[in-house]
Amino acid sequence: MTETYKNLFRSIAYNDLKKTRAYAQVILKGSTSARDAAFCENILRKMEEQDQQGVEIPFNLKTIIRTSCTPFEFNSNRYFLTEREKTVIEHIRKMYSVSSRLSELGIRYTNAVLLHGVSGTGKTTFAQYVAKSLGLPFFYVSITQLIDCYLGKTGQNLESVFEFANSMPCVLVLDEIDQIGSRRRDDGGTSGEMKRVLITILQNLDRLHNDVILIAATNRPDVLDEALVRRFAVRHEVTRLSFAESVRFTTDYMSKTGLGWTGSVTMFLHQIGGENAELDGMTPALITQRLNEKIAEALYTGEPDPTVWLNKSEEGEK
Repeated sequence: MTETYKNLFRSIAYNDLKKTRAYAQVILKGSTSARDAAFCENILRKMEEQDQQGVEIPFNLKTIIRTSCTPFEFNSNRYFLTEREKTVIEHIRKMYSVSSRLSELGIRYTNAVLLHGVSGTGKTTFAQYVAKSLGLPFFYVSITQLIDCYLGKTGQNLESVFEFANSMPCVLVLDEIDQIGSRRRDDGGTSGEMKRVLITILQNLDRLHNDVILIAATNRPDVLDEALVRRFAVRHEVTRLSFAESVRFTTDYMSKTGLGWTGSVTMFLHQIGGENAELDGMTPALITQRLNEKIAEALYTGEPDPTVWLNKSEEGEK
């Protein structure tokens, strides 16, 4: 019997419905039986629909916590997972799979990952993929809504966020954590209020349940307080895509949208990345933006192949 099955039976014995559902989803997703594929897919879909409907954000947190980063539902089938991020997600999955067992042994482990890198590299999207692949609720914290002008209110908001996250297995995302986690200084550079907010974060991280996955993202890891950084077991830089990865990303994206691609992927990437495209690398956000622009142009003109313009460009250069 695998550890996942043991955890399922433990959660049933302790009458923990949320964990029972979570482990059942892990088992269904891990099934390799072709005969049971349709059954597993149908049950998973029903459970995921119920999970989304059953999670109710408390009224006082509705403006702070969101269940999505965009108006559109996250499509994990279109997510491009690099080998670098694959290592990170495997670590997260491993620690989450034994979270209940660790708790029974009296071992506390904060399943926390600090992602840093330039804008557009996909830090928040990675967090969505983690939640989707594990079948967990995704809670995105809007830091701008979290910070309050009233003295002490920001700390209270943080306490409420962590209390809610600890009520169920979930993925909690703190984006732009540098806004509330900057290094403490004695030269007056950081207000007393923000120092208290940082202490609140540290205290709540130490009380975070083993089955809560915390993912924090920042563009400025250099300004974070050392004590905060130490709380994250994994610190990972999400880099730009290499040129080879950009080619695969572009090809996969067009393929998964169901649209044709007859133009030169290399030419497209050089056009949006400039002369140093192969050296500097590009972000998924930039490539997606330019692809969507071309798709929109094709839809507007009625052109069935949104990349026909690339062929015309190639012919003009010959």
